[in-house]
Amino acid sequence: MGEVFSMIQGGLNISTLSGTSWKQVISNQILPEFIFEVDTSLGDGLAEFEFSPSTSGTVDYTIEWGDTTSTVVSAAGSTNHTYSSGGIYEIKITTVSGITNYNFNGSSDRAKLIDITNWGIYTGLTSFKDFLRDCDNIGLLSASDIPVLSSVTTFENIVRDSLNVDINFTGWDFSNIQSFKAAFRDAPQLLGTGFENVGVSSSAIDLSLFLTRNGILNKDLSLWDVSGVTGMWGTFNDSLFDGNISNWDTSSVTRFEDTFTAASFSGDLSLWSFASATTLLRTFKDATLFNSYVNLSVHSATTLISLFEGATIYNQDLSDMKVSTVTNMSNLFNGTALDNTNYRAMLQGWTGWNGSAPTKTLQSSVAVHFGTAQVECGSTEWDIRQYLIGTLGWTITDGGVIETDACKFIFQVDTSLGDGLAEFEFIPSTSGTVDYTIEWGDATSTVVSAGGATNHVYASGGIYEIKLTIVSGILSYNFYGSSDRLKLIDVLNWGTYSVPSFNAAFRSCTNLGSLTATDSPSLAIGCSFQSAFRTCSNLNINFTNWDLSNVTIFDLAFADCTSLTGVGVGGLGISSVCTNLI
Repeated sequence: MGEVFSMIQGGLNISTLSGTSWKQVISNQILPEFIFEVDTSLGDGLAEFEFSPSTSGTVDYTIEWGDTTSTVVSAAGSTNHTYSSGGIYEIKITTVSGITNYNFNGSSDRAKLIDITNWGIYTGLTSFKDFLRDCDNIGLLSASDIPVLSSVTTFENIVRDSLNVDINFTGWDFSNIQSFKAAFRDAPQLLGTGFENVGVSSSAIDLSLFLTRNGILNKDLSLWDVSGVTGMWGTFNDSLFDGNISNWDTSSVTRFEDTFTAASFSGDLSLWSFASATTLLRTFKDATLFNSYVNLSVHSATTLISLFEGATIYNQDLSDMKVSTVTNMSNLFNGTALDNTNYRAMLQGWTGWNGSAPTKTLQSSVAVHFGTAQVECGSTEWDIRQYLIGTLGWTITDGGVIETDACKFIFQVDTSLGDGLAEFEFIPSTSGTVDYTIEWGDATSTVVSAGGATNHVYASGGIYEIKLTIVSGILSYNFYGSSDRLKLIDVLNWGTYSVPSFNAAFRSCTNLGSLTATDSPSLAIGCSFQSAFRTCSNLNINFTNWDLSNVTIFDLAFADCTSLTGVGVGGLGISSVCTNLI
């Protein structure tokens, strides 16, 4: 009994010991010293060892070197010992005061550490920061007792970069630990038995880089209380972790960058809160097994760059996601499985589209990536997409538009008119990169990539419906320039291509009658209507759905259109900048 108390003299109150019963100590079931083993053949191979703990205040501890010699230490700094020969030695540390962290990472001989066989009863430890960091030759710790962690607040880098370390955490108490930053990062052999029951509490505030590139620690952590955590950047980055964390209270977390980047996580995060998030960068980037709904309806982040990029199976409806303050969503869904249905739902939800206009305020000039998802041309979602691009200046990257007839400029010709030949010439005004396709109405088509006239000869005369799918280059349809303008009899659909000019486009198309198109032509800002339909003597148009607010010149637009009744002309939206309205 006297031997035990001589080891713990110096005012230590053993009745306050946490985790280790003082009765066990007295009965010699638990040894009071901190005991570890070293192999001097490792590291630099010299028969010596350096012990360099972190200290504070009055330093008073004794080192038994395992060769019948000992050193009493009363000052901060490193203590070096040279052995008479190399080998494996058991070193015992009996501490009265001063040591705050055993900190083997601070020793030049950390590569010689091979085991911790006893934690002891010392209560003065306040930090495990860098404790076993880079100690590559230590494996599964054989100590059967548990460390006294009642005053320890940080586990930062505790076993970081220790390639072979493993710890049985059964009985450990993490309730006072505040920082777990990079605690188990790059510890590929850490199985961590009992890790799920270590009592993480609301004291914890930092889980950043917690399990980054951890190979096998994979536990149910649903008992952990992370309600006080503010940092989760890189927490599971590139790790194999796939345990249960579905009920974690993340409402205090502000940093979520790279949290699950390249992780093997596939769990449910639908209950997680991002309400305090100010940073949501690459949160699920390259998380190829992840496909859980996440509630991003409330957050304070202004950038969502690469949030799900490379998450190859991700496909969720995030139409409730808050984007009103977001200024950059580049690569948001790039490389995901986002489908058309969820894409379209997000366009609707983000804008609060009421059928013709948005009800929510969004930022201008936002870049966003929707993977390969598409919208149908002429659909409500297409209208929303056009609003975001055209009105708000968004840059939208997606799978493009599913071309339907609603996108195309469609008109009808009767080859019996004009010169009566079974052919038609289309000669639009063009500029820049010319790219459009003509479907001639006889199951043939022509892809056009250069300016000038395109002629088509039919097998027989008749009435044909011609469809234009325009990518770029057409300035004006310019039927006035075609030798076959008298064959034009109707416009069935104006389509979605924004035409820069209607200047004399249909002039002298005297066989053009009542137009059956129910949509409005899409007109670029500054579009000219000068002589647009001049001398179309049989023309009649229902202007009810037309919008001419972008037109600036109207002179002679409908001159000599003697059959024009002008239904709906009052709602054309003619701009106050329009000139020469005749």
